[in-house]
Amino acid sequence: MKSLTLTAAILTAAVSLSAADLKINEEFKGSKLGNAVPAGWMKNFEKDPNIGVTTVVKGKKEGEFAVQIKTEKKETPFYSGPFDASAGDTVKISAKVKGKGKIQLGYYAYGPGFLTAKFGTPFDVKEQEGEYESRIGIQEAPKGKISSIRIVFQALANSDLTVSEVEAELISAK
Repeated sequence: MKSLTLTAAILTAAVSLSAADLKINEEFKGSKLGNAVPAGWMKNFEKDPNIGVTTVVKGKKEGEFAVQIKTEKKETPFYSGPFDASAGDTVKISAKVKGKGKIQLGYYAYGPGFLTAKFGTPFDVKEQEGEYESRIGIQEAPKGKISSIRIVFQALANSDLTVSEVEAELISAK
């Protein structure tokens, strides 16, 4: 299995860094097979008729789940609950993906009176004998007063992907 690491932003400032694992439900534990949305996550644009079809399926290991996403016309994003964050923090997001299509990793950032979305370059996923591939994206939080972020992964149009083990780490620039 090939593992590919891509970075969307590089820390260049000499600052004191500390990292915290964001306790997202990365293995979608507590999900129910056949549901459209894994436990602990929300599906954006859920009522849009052009959104992809999603199904919770068995994960790589016993007790773990994955989400299969089939899209045609529009991206299909899933997002986590909110986490505290500050301007200049960096978010490292990783996921195991298999199938065929494109996936993006990123976040929604919230502040007083605004919401912004930031995503890395789409990753191509090519069918490889049913094996999961690792994808990693690193994004710096936007400038300005942000108060929280939500981790996001999304399958882009014309994709048939299975996503598992979504993890996130917040690297504080404080």
